Amino acid sequence: MASGLVDPADLRALLSALAPAGLLIIDGNNFLYRQSPRYGSHAELDFPAPRHRQALIEDAADAVRAQCAGARLDLWFDGPEFRCEHPVDGLRVIDSGGKGKDRADRRILDFLRTEVTVRSLSSSVLLTHDKGLAKRARRWVRVA
Repeated sequence: MASGLVDPADLRALLSALAPAGLLIIDGNNFLYRQSPRYGSHAELDFPAPRHRQALIEDAADAVRAQCAGARLDLWFDGPEFRCEHPVDGLRVIDSGGKGKDRADRRILDFLRTEVTVRSLSSSVLLTHDKGLAKRARRWVRVA
């Protein structure tokens, strides 16, 4: 996956590659910045704004609906309050809660540490371009 065989912008292809029971974890704010201008431009004063985030959530929901193989997608964002929503089956949109920089990064790592004790994450992928997060997460999941 990290070799570039699957384009990280193609959420449907990533989910299909993880079927039948994989998990795609996306570092949401990082993804928005890396996919600019698709979801807006970092030149915008309010980037990333709720409208940028909503566009990514809609693309993620479409990708989850389009695949029937059972792969799941978790979309993590830095958010002031912890919140977890399920807009469609197979998609969780999670606000990290907490204070400070890289809140979602810390919560993603906590999630991975916990999940690895409960289930195998061998068919899971973290999508991020954050080198620090990627380096720490590689002990549990593949990184794209």
